[in-house]
Formats: sequence, C-alpha cells, structure tokens
Amino acid sequence: MELYYFGVTDVGKVREKNEDSFITKKLGPQEYLFIVADGMGGHNAGEVASRTAVTSFLKELKKLNGTISPGELNEIVLLLNSQIIKKGNRWINTVGMGTTISVLYVKDSLGYIAHVGDSRIYRYSDSRLEQLTDDHSAVGKLLKDGLISAHEAMVHPQRNILYQSLGMRGKLEVQVEGPLEITKDDKFLLCSDGLTNHVSDDEIMREMNIKSTQAISQALLNRVLCRGAIDNVTIIAISSQEDQDIDIEDPDCRELLRSQTAKKRFNKEINLWIILSILVFLVFILSYLIITEVLQSPLS
Repeated sequence: MELYYFGVTDVGKVREKNEDSFITKKLGPQEYLFIVADGMGGHNAGEVASRTAVTSFLKELKKLNGTISPGELNEIVLLLNSQIIKKGNRWINTVGMGTTISVLYVKDSLGYIAHVGDSRIYRYSDSRLEQLTDDHSAVGKLLKDGLISAHEAMVHPQRNILYQSLGMRGKLEVQVEGPLEITKDDKFLLCSDGLTNHVSDDEIMREMNIKSTQAISQALLNRVLCRGAIDNVTIIAISSQEDQDIDIEDPDCRELLRSQTAKKRFNKEINLWIILSILVFLVFILSYLIITEVLQSPLS
C-alpha cells in the first residue's frame, strides 16, 4: 500500500529553541517509518535527546532488514533509553535529559507502534478519531481512569509532568502495539503535546477530513500558532489516499494571525517612540546641565 504523508515542526511563539525531532521516511517498497520525539532538559539537552532517539531508532531498525516484531520494537526502545542515559551523563549540561518517542512503522499494509511519553498517535477511520497511544503522565492516568474530563486534562497545571520518558532511570514500560491492519480509508496523525495542549480531539478530527496531508498538518499548526504556541509543536499527517491540491489557509486563523502581527508591529512602534522620547529627554537634561554649569562657572 502506498502512503502519502507530510510532517511539519515549529518552535512556537515562546520557546527560543525547537527541541522536537521527527522523521518521515520511506524505507523500501511499502515500508515506512514515522517518528515524533519531544525532548526535555536544560540548554541543548532536549534537542540532543530527541535527535538521538530518532536517528538511533532508524539505525537499529535498519539492522533488522525489514523483519519486525513487537518484541524487537520493545528492545530497540529500551536500547535507546540506555543510550540517552549514557549520553546524558557525559556532560554536565545534559545530565537528566530525556525525550518522548512515538513510532509508527508500516510494512505491507501492517502497522506497528512503539511509544513512551505524552506525544500521541491517532488513527482516523470511518469518521472516527482514535488515540492509539496512552499519555504517560499523571494527568493522562487520571483521564484514563475517568477521574477527570478531556477538557480538564487540557488545562490541568500538571499536564506536562511525565512518569516515564526515554532518559529516565528505573523500569521503562514501552507501549507496543501491532500488527494493525491498515485499510484504504485510514489516516494517521503523530504529534507532540505542543499540538494537543492547544487543540482538542474534536478539532483534530475536523481537520483530518481534509484530503491532503500537507493541508492537515498546516491547518493544525495554524490553530496552534493562533492560540499562542507556548511550546514546540510537531505534526505528521499520513494517509492511504493520494493527496489532493487544496488551499491550506484557514480564513479565521489567517485573520487572527494578521491581527496578532499588526498588534506586534504596533507595539514595536510604540516601544521605539518611547525609547526615542527617553533619549531626547536625556539629551535635553544633559544639555541643560552642561549649559548651567558653563553659565555658573567664573570667567577666567
């Protein structure tokens, strides 16, 4: 089965660096690999952890020569965990670094999932959106146990606290699923929590109806940017149906982004005028003091 896909990542509007990493790769005839990793840690540590997870997974997968099993996926992720812990201990600024990882591997219309953390993999089929991965966070567990609602989970102050990720010491329980049969009507979405912290499942489901993976990814990214994008965001849309040429602009979001840009420009102009006014005032005061000093000085 031929798959069509598009991935996008953005630093967002608050963070200085993008610590997300992702891969979309066709490995061979009817063989694909998709990964999203959301790094965490100070300085460059999160970026190092997520990049290590993505590149090392691909490297280890290639050693299997196209034969895969859930057990082998589990072993690869456990190996990555050890590698990230070891790499984190090499330098003082990477101690304690970690990353989520969400993997979808597809071969011959069968899909396999390996997952740790709170990035997500969704499946959209028959007009129904299903989250295939668990959120390995305290809030995710509360939601799974029915103790809070989906809306409460989105706004919970501790929603980003993970109880397991790659790079954490101790026992790691990898969520492994598969094989999953992929049909001609299926679509998949991989994303970091930079998306799901801003966009609900209902909104994701509406965008998944678009018949273009690029348009799906861009429309969801636009929604995040419209709402402040407090974190890095990464999105991969995958479809078993051929992409169509579609306008990816969201009129409502476009207007909001335009107004935000105009507001930022106005604020910059105001700040510039304030700075110039202060400089003029300081020059005036300095000139006054100099003239006063000259006038008060006795003639030589």
